[in-house]
Amino acid sequence: MLASLRAPTRFAALLALTVAGACSPSSTRPDEGAATPSTPASPAAAAKNAPEAAGSALAPYEVLAGDFHCHVNPPDSPSDVARGIDETVELAAQEKLDFVVLTPHVPARFFQSSAQRKAVLDGQKNLQKALAPHANGKTIFIRGMEYTDHAYGHAGVAFGDLEAVLSELDARTLGGKPELFFERYVDKGGLLVVNHPFSTPLESTVAIARANLSWRPFTAKGPFPSEIQALARLAQGYEAYNFAITELRDRFLLADSEHSISRILARMDQESVEKKRRLIPVGGSDSHSHYLRASTFVLSKTRSQEGIREALAAGRVCVRSRDACSLEVRAGEGAWSALGSSVRGSVVEARVGGDSQDIELFVNGTAVAQPAAGETVKVQVPADKCSVIRARVGEGYSGGVYANCDLAEGG
Repeated sequence: MLASLRAPTRFAALLALTVAGACSPSSTRPDEGAATPSTPASPAAAAKNAPEAAGSALAPYEVLAGDFHCHVNPPDSPSDVARGIDETVELAAQEKLDFVVLTPHVPARFFQSSAQRKAVLDGQKNLQKALAPHANGKTIFIRGMEYTDHAYGHAGVAFGDLEAVLSELDARTLGGKPELFFERYVDKGGLLVVNHPFSTPLESTVAIARANLSWRPFTAKGPFPSEIQALARLAQGYEAYNFAITELRDRFLLADSEHSISRILARMDQESVEKKRRLIPVGGSDSHSHYLRASTFVLSKTRSQEGIREALAAGRVCVRSRDACSLEVRAGEGAWSALGSSVRGSVVEARVGGDSQDIELFVNGTAVAQPAAGETVKVQVPADKCSVIRARVGEGYSGGVYANCDLAEGG
């Protein structure tokens, strides 16, 4: 398969179909046979419990593997998405995914139009009905959407009570104050994730690679409309790993598969320190066609939608490979803590489980150590400043652990 990808015609076809997440009305995606030379860790392995060491903080959790960015037709247009719910369910079973977040496109400011509000709600209700026969399957399907503003960027929106939000805020109210939509959605339990934030245009013969799919508050100067400002302020995470962008756009057009993911994680750490907020990385296939991928992994207390949401909000998440979820830290002689936790001290002990020979620890985006699996290392951090510690294990990256950070309430 690797040889076929190197063939010029096959390579060009793959890029034309899938580069840059292809979140545009005219885009399509590769079929299941169009695998890339680098794929995430086996989803079968992702269903196992996290590796544990003595006194491990991971014992209460199960690693659940999911795809956080998946399109489906309907509600998505058949001109844009070639896969329906039945095939989505089948693919999720084949990939042994524990959860899938369904993210059909919705237009910018849809909540200001009575017709568009109805179309979005009808789409969600029809999706719920289509999922009903599969309610007892092994995969948990979570209904969300991708807020698609071609001028300012895209955001994954999930877990909130959309119907309640729209029943409380009519189109006229949101016409004057569109930022209220996202504020109320978060109040109703919603999570907001900025998608492919640094997917800026490239000089390329591949048309989709020339599209600007980035998050403009990161890549352009303002001013920005009030709802985009609200999204920037309220977003709990960023899509650090987008399968198509990392494995095709970055790998082939930029010859650097770490280009986007490392840049996004560095920005997340900067934002966390500046805003005193816990921010989470997520991963998704951004699939519009015949494949899904295990790309987000969470340390969940329960195998349920509520458990997945709680794990995400708490920061117990890693992307691209489950192995990075095994990062633990402690200060002094305290107990070991899992991802998303806060510790205090000028010396933090860290360890990563598993058996990988390729491990790297970062503090605020700077590599500080390359421990062996299971080795405990001491990490020096300023006692009077916030530091975000994370791990890279093989191709996977962990969420952060926060040292000496006074996180804002709810952060």
